[in-house]
Amino acid sequence: MFNPCELKTTIPGNPFQGVSMIHHYTDGARQHFKSKNVLWVLSHHHEIFGCNATWSYTASGHGKGVCDGVGGTLKMALRRFALREDKYRVDRVGLVTDAQSVLDWNLMKYSTSSTRIIVGLIEKRSLNNFRDRFKDALSDAARPVPNVSYYHHFKCTSPGVLACHRTSLSINHEICPLDRFNCTDLVDNLRLCVV
Repeated sequence: MFNPCELKTTIPGNPFQGVSMIHHYTDGARQHFKSKNVLWVLSHHHEIFGCNATWSYTASGHGKGVCDGVGGTLKMALRRFALREDKYRVDRVGLVTDAQSVLDWNLMKYSTSSTRIIVGLIEKRSLNNFRDRFKDALSDAARPVPNVSYYHHFKCTSPGVLACHRTSLSINHEICPLDRFNCTDLVDNLRLCVV
C-alpha cells in the first residue's frame, strides 16, 4: 500500500494545492493496487488530500499515456548519465547504486533545468511505520469491493462510496459503499499526516 503520509516529507508544501482532480493510472497487479485499503483511501481522497481522484487499471505493458513518457525520459537520462562514470566523480554524485543516488542525480539534473521531474524517496522504514500505524484501522474500516477484478475504473461519488466501472468510458457502473462504520477519526488522522 502507498504511504500518503510520506507526501508531507517527500514533496515540500501541499503537493495538491490548486489541484482539482488526480487521475491515477496503474497497469496490472490487482492484488496490490486493488486492495480494499487502497480503494478505501480513494473513496475518501477529497477529504484526505483536498482534491478528487479517479483510478484506472490497464492491462500490463499497455501504456498509460503521459506518465509512461515521463518515466521513460527519466530512465533514459539516468542510463545515459550512468554510462559517463567519470562525470559522476566530477559532480561528486557517485555511482548509481541505490535509490538515494538516483534521487541525488535527479536533484542535480533537474533542479536548475526548465524541465522539472520531481522524484521523491520513500524509505522502507517510513512505509513500515505507516503500515504499523494505519493497517489495522484501515482493514477494520474498509469493505472489499465485490468482484473487484471485474472493474477497471473507480471514482468516488461521495465520502466512502465508489462508482465501479467496467471500463474508464463505461456509463454503467455499480455503487460500492466501502465504510463499515463512521470513519471520521481515521480520515482526520490521515489528513493531518498528509498536509
